[in-house]
Amino acid sequence: MCRTRWIPAIALLALAGSGHAAGSGAQYRTVNSTEFGRAVVAQRTDARSVKAALQLTLRDIGQYFGVAPKLRSAYEDARDPRAGGATFLVNARGTPVKGLVTCRIGPQGASVAVVYIRADAPPAEWRRLTQAPQPDSAEAPVARGESAETPMAHGKVIAPAKARLRTYSFPDGTGSIGLAEGWHTDAQSAMQMATVKGPNEAEIVLGVSLSVVTPQSPIARGGMSLVALLGTPLEVMRALGPQIARANVRAGGHGWTSDNYQLVENHKPSVPNVAESVITFDVTAQTRTGAKHSKVMALVDVIPTTQTSYMVLITQAGAPDATFKRDLPVMLEIINSERPNNEVIQRKNAQNQQASVQSLQAVHQQQVAWFNAQQAGHRQQVAAFDRQNQQWWAGQRANEQRNNDWEQRQNAQARQNDNFDEVIRGQRTVEDTQTGVKGSVDLGNVDKIVDDLNEREPGRYRQIPLRDEADPVP
Repeated sequence: MCRTRWIPAIALLALAGSGHAAGSGAQYRTVNSTEFGRAVVAQRTDARSVKAALQLTLRDIGQYFGVAPKLRSAYEDARDPRAGGATFLVNARGTPVKGLVTCRIGPQGASVAVVYIRADAPPAEWRRLTQAPQPDSAEAPVARGESAETPMAHGKVIAPAKARLRTYSFPDGTGSIGLAEGWHTDAQSAMQMATVKGPNEAEIVLGVSLSVVTPQSPIARGGMSLVALLGTPLEVMRALGPQIARANVRAGGHGWTSDNYQLVENHKPSVPNVAESVITFDVTAQTRTGAKHSKVMALVDVIPTTQTSYMVLITQAGAPDATFKRDLPVMLEIINSERPNNEVIQRKNAQNQQASVQSLQAVHQQQVAWFNAQQAGHRQQVAAFDRQNQQWWAGQRANEQRNNDWEQRQNAQARQNDNFDEVIRGQRTVEDTQTGVKGSVDLGNVDKIVDDLNEREPGRYRQIPLRDEADPVP
């Protein structure tokens, strides 16, 4: 998966306060323009504070567009109260326009820069507007007068002139990235996470990919996954920060804490259902030499994958507090200099997919072979059991037959003995089949007695030989 390029945000200061009021006019001149927007600068002598400079400039913006702008956010630098800015939206004759105001208070008043652009402009157009102007790119002033002493001209707020970058090609041929003087990397591919290190512990991390599950996922109870509710990139990063730090400690790395998460701006990605934002946060790392503080600016994408899971993609630039503002423009240049070789990436993706398919096929074949072996073994066990069972039943039947034969022989012998005993006794039992009453009669006259009794009621009386009484046939 190729990393997302980062179009730099120009609000480089920490978000803090807000304000809105009217004031007197100022002189503006154009320093950059495209078909989508314009960057202008002015020197205000009527403002002695950041708040006043923002209020008056927003009023001028309303007069220029003919409609009051909608203030989105305003801030004053927590470390330098002489600097600040604001973001705004305005409907310019039916076309939504977004913009940024930055200012710095000096001895002569406020140096102000205003950048505005159509809300539907491609992200690259914003970068074009915020680059330092070329000597022949300035247009005629928008209003009266000019001022050379502006933050725009010196690149203090708008991105400075491009740093000289040397090209570093990823060894696997998937692309390249530009490295400024003092920066280096041993990254092997544009398709994997890459770290670029600079002087004074500045660092860029590209292509971080995190798999996150929501608390509703059964996997969340295992304790081995990143867990956070699906939300905005800012909300997600606030929830994941401590978890990522703990995971780093478990992996043998140093510990850190992160806080002061702030939204710089939201982007509108071209892919549906993806949330993308630029955020900043502070990091305190615990090292052997003590705590080290740094600031990080990150482009964060939140991409839902299932109802209970999503991916988080991060590209970030960080540096110690003292050098962050100075290093950030160079870090953004390095990030945006990455040039993926899409042809190679597509080919490698296809190769990886083919390798995955082949691996799955090999695993499937192994599973089929294992299943067939298990089935063959099971059939052998069943056949052996059947043979044993048949042999057992054959033995049972043979035993039963032998027992039956013995019983029949015993019964036949006993009946013969009964016949002899009956002759010796000279009597036989006669039974009334209706009443069940039995009596003994003379053996020599038993036939005549029974016949005479049955003349009146045929079949009522029967004679029972001793053999049938004592040893009936089974």
